[in-house]
Amino acid sequence: MANTEKLALPLIEPNMTADVPRDMNALAEAVDAKAGVAGGLALLGVDGKVPADQLNVKDPVDASTTQKGIVQLSNAISDTSTTKAATPAAVKAVYDLAVAGMRLRNINSGTNLDTLTQTGLYRIVEKSKFPNAPDDYGILQVNADTPGYVTHKFIAVLSAKEYTRGRNESGTWTGWRELLTISGGDLQSTLSVLLGDLGTTAGNTQDLATFKSGTSNLTGLIIRQVRVSNGTTWESTATDLLRRTDATDQAILRFQGDDIKFQNADSSWTSLRDLKQSGDNAKQIAVDSVNAKRGSASTAMSWAEIGTAIRNISPVKAMINQSYQITNNPSEAGEFVYGQKWFVFPANTTIISFTPTDTVVGTMDSYLKITRNNATEDGGTPLWRLEDANGVGVNCEMVKNLAGAEESKSIRSWTLDARNREVTVIYYQYHAQGIMRTETISIPSNFDFSREISLWSGGRMGSNTSPAVYSVALKGNLLYV
Repeated sequence: MANTEKLALPLIEPNMTADVPRDMNALAEAVDAKAGVAGGLALLGVDGKVPADQLNVKDPVDASTTQKGIVQLSNAISDTSTTKAATPAAVKAVYDLAVAGMRLRNINSGTNLDTLTQTGLYRIVEKSKFPNAPDDYGILQVNADTPGYVTHKFIAVLSAKEYTRGRNESGTWTGWRELLTISGGDLQSTLSVLLGDLGTTAGNTQDLATFKSGTSNLTGLIIRQVRVSNGTTWESTATDLLRRTDATDQAILRFQGDDIKFQNADSSWTSLRDLKQSGDNAKQIAVDSVNAKRGSASTAMSWAEIGTAIRNISPVKAMINQSYQITNNPSEAGEFVYGQKWFVFPANTTIISFTPTDTVVGTMDSYLKITRNNATEDGGTPLWRLEDANGVGVNCEMVKNLAGAEESKSIRSWTLDARNREVTVIYYQYHAQGIMRTETISIPSNFDFSREISLWSGGRMGSNTSPAVYSVALKGNLLYV
């Protein structure tokens, strides 16, 4: 006989002979057999509930972090259990504590910040009224931990600077340290770096800071501490500022003691102190030179002002109208004989220029001249002489041994140049029909231009036994600086 799928009740098949009483009784008995048993039909108890023995269920288990189950509710806010669930009351208590911790607390003026060890936020108004406050008007955040550890963080409202410090379990506070902050790429705070020991070996280094362009390590600036030395022994500590280009570090500035140095292409160092001293020396020399030229200058002036003082130096103009004659003495042949001192130039004279008052070719207002009675002997040479205060001088003589009764030269100009140490003479040779010639006479290297210079007349004696007269004349304008 076939049965139903779920309760297995008998079914009447088509080939069976119908017997209504029998079949109804069989159905009733099958239903009754399934009532109140497991896997059958449930019957309600007197309390209107299905008895547990009719239910096919297991006993519930406690919940954990790995399985579902029954949990116990708890109002505790300090319990560390992982099998209990917080009630709304517990959540509300934690919320109230968090709000209280974030609320700014006003404290009495004169409160020492060392005494603030309870977690919370405190309003600090004036640094002078709160001992151990690092700055004016700000917010102090206190975080307390056991056993006795406390940290302080102070944020200054007006400057946005941040400071931190801490206390250990014995109650000792560290000093305040300002935090490094960046705003728009600009350093807004003082940077303090605690260094390790460089040791005593020359060449030891330690990088203090590196400033890079973006994330690249190829370009930037490095601040590096270096142990520098003289020879093989360490001397002191220097700080180098290096430029990093294409991953190569090149030192460009060194701060050592009270001096700053820069590195040359050959890796040597040049002291800015020495450069400054050289500049000071050069300025002093320039000032002394200006004043020696009857100008006015001082080291307090700028270089531009000294340049103006130099340009304002005017040459001194003087007139000269001197002549001298001397008779040859053959017994003194080859010797120089000097006559009169015509003019004295002041110390530090560097340029002297002479031009005659009469510039007509062939005239003899300014000249060197020799007159002879005999053309077969040397009659000597007339000259003028420039001499320093030590007796070192230069003789200016142009008349040469020339046949004839008379030889003369008309001087058109001469110039002394102290820088090039030479005298340049332009003259006309009278017998050559006014042809202009130029002659340069060297000044001895030991000639002292820092002292007075004298202008003399004179002549070099010749061997001519017949009487000869030497004449020299300078008539015209002298300009000197």
